[in-house]
Amino acid sequence: DSVRVFSRHSATEDADGAGWCWTSTGDGSYSIAKASNVRTGTKIEITLKEGSAEFASKYNLERILRKHSSFVTYPVLLHGERINNVE
Repeated sequence: DSVRVFSRHSATEDADGAGWCWTSTGDGSYSIAKASNVRTGTKIEITLKEGSAEFASKYNLERILRKHSSFVTYPVLLHGERINNVE
């Protein structure tokens, strides 16, 4: 139904935790706005339509993240557990 991506660069020294929020509902448009209380790094929040819960299963999320983050040298966490290991 919608996706929100919160991001904050590690070099940001803003005391209020200012970062950015990218939002889209999948209709071909998006918005970017300044956001407060954003932790360093990136956090993705996905809101699914009713009846789409299978897409949010731990197995499906882990499979997708492993497939698309195996080359990323920074830790990718799912519910606090690192799922990518670059060797």
